[in-house]
Amino acid sequence: MNLLSSWVDCINNTMLDDLINLYDNNSCLISTFEGIIKNDNKGIKTYFKNLIDNTTVDVIEYNSDIIDNKISIEYGLYIFNTAEKKIRARFTMISKDKHIIHHHSSIFKNEK
Repeated sequence: MNLLSSWVDCINNTMLDDLINLYDNNSCLISTFEGIIKNDNKGIKTYFKNLIDNTTVDVIEYNSDIIDNKISIEYGLYIFNTAEKKIRARFTMISKDKHIIHHHSSIFKNEK
């Protein structure tokens, strides 16, 4: 299972601690809905704690590049499914040694 699949599985099954364990201790998250930078696991956990109970994710486009045997980039489009609506967003995840070190996600301009 690739890192993105694990991430989606954690979101869709409300596994907050498992989700946070996918992130490196020094990772950076540029959040989808707040548009702010979280650069520690405490901030990342707080962000997802507010999101995970009310949202599921479906990946609609996925690409992956391996930089070397330790670093990979996963990027594409996903949909956040909330009770009110479906929200399309683009994402990039950079991982090193099977942990996310950088995750950027942003909503399409017309989705807000």
